[in-house]
Amino acid sequence: MSYICPNTLGLAPCAQLLFRTENLRELQICKLEGLLQHEPRYGDAILALKHLVSVKFTGAGPLALNLISRLSSSVRNVVLFLEPGTMTWHDLLSQFRPTPNVQKLELCHVRWLPSEEDVFSGPLPQPRKGDGITACWPNVRTLNLLRGAVPMHICARVFPGLRNLAVSEKSLWTTSCDNSNWQVLDRVSTIPRSLLPTTIRSVHHLRLLLVEYTENLLLSIEKVSPAILSLRSDSAIDHIFWRSLMQRAPNLRCLDVVVECESERQETPEDYLLWLLDLANALAATRVMCVRIRFNKAEGWDVAPLRAHLSRFIATAKPVRYLSAECGSVVFRGHEDDLCGWRRWWRAQNTPGGRVLKDMSFEVGEELLEKLCDARLFKTMDLDGTFAIALLLSGSHCCTHQCVRAYGQRKLGLLLHLPRRPGQHVLSWTSASVPRNILRFARGLDALGYHNRHHTDIPICSTRAFPTR
Repeated sequence: MSYICPNTLGLAPCAQLLFRTENLRELQICKLEGLLQHEPRYGDAILALKHLVSVKFTGAGPLALNLISRLSSSVRNVVLFLEPGTMTWHDLLSQFRPTPNVQKLELCHVRWLPSEEDVFSGPLPQPRKGDGITACWPNVRTLNLLRGAVPMHICARVFPGLRNLAVSEKSLWTTSCDNSNWQVLDRVSTIPRSLLPTTIRSVHHLRLLLVEYTENLLLSIEKVSPAILSLRSDSAIDHIFWRSLMQRAPNLRCLDVVVECESERQETPEDYLLWLLDLANALAATRVMCVRIRFNKAEGWDVAPLRAHLSRFIATAKPVRYLSAECGSVVFRGHEDDLCGWRRWWRAQNTPGGRVLKDMSFEVGEELLEKLCDARLFKTMDLDGTFAIALLLSGSHCCTHQCVRAYGQRKLGLLLHLPRRPGQHVLSWTSASVPRNILRFARGLDALGYHNRHHTDIPICSTRAFPTR
């Protein structure tokens, strides 16, 4: 079952139907507060769903908050759209106590009143029966805030374990304090109109949501020094901005740009040649190794002319090893965006005649970008050229990750990273004798009974730094 319409079936039959979906994992209900007022059995039916993982409720109020606080411990993702203008942060924290296992929370239409400052001026009490405010939700890792004021000094105390923060264009930062737990975040999506809160000192992936370039934006970038930067641009941005940006972001390794083309002018790739060359010159003295450029409102562009311009780009931007171009219409869905159009990936290759673009498979390019954007995977990489190999050990092997890691380090001096997916181990080392190390490691695993040779061969890919096919 994926959809229920109370207007068609009636409130009572819909509630009864929910009682029969005990294995439901995802649930989305609109105007939940009104449904709970007219048919209380809705709440009982939802609480009976013991396998729920994701819920999305719109039109929520006090009854809905009380219901969510009693959901099954299996729930990991909660999206909550409140009735506009009905609830403040004090109301929310007083009434909403989600299950402790919630890891992703999205909130919309939460107000912040200046009068609430005094309420939150002291330490938050520990949660116990009768308390007005829950102290914190320690397991929330991703927080998305839409359409409302965002009191960072409160959120930082309520969500101490946060790693990913997204604040929409229609939300505003409020004051912040310097003693919160938010010092390092994996990803922040926000507007560039004001400085990031002083509590945030480092961000792996910074994503800016508007075409707006001010000194505040450059100061924010300089303060958090991102490794991955996503931002929007247009043809008016010149070399002065790009050079200033690169000077403020010395740790930048990947640049992701959405270019807002002017469809009314029927622009062509030729109109962006100077823009590309300005960007290439700014990148020439950096450590940026990957660039993705998405041209929005460019559905009619062909690959060939743009690739010709990108060849000139890569000849100047010598640190860049991987390049992606996308042309079409960018569709923005909340805090994420996608592109409807064509996409290409290339890698730069040095030849006697200079640097040239070589085609790269779309899947490999997207996997590369995914690894770069993942803060934990990023930290395990030597982006400047260590050898790497992925080992796929069969599901029937008796070894543990710790055993394989210890063996690799003791016998071969290999560094074994955590698996990207179940059963996969990623090794890297700086020795040039890759084949001999692979063979020695494979034989060692077989000898120790760690690998079942009848199920899976050991090496599934070998690469220098990243795949190049």
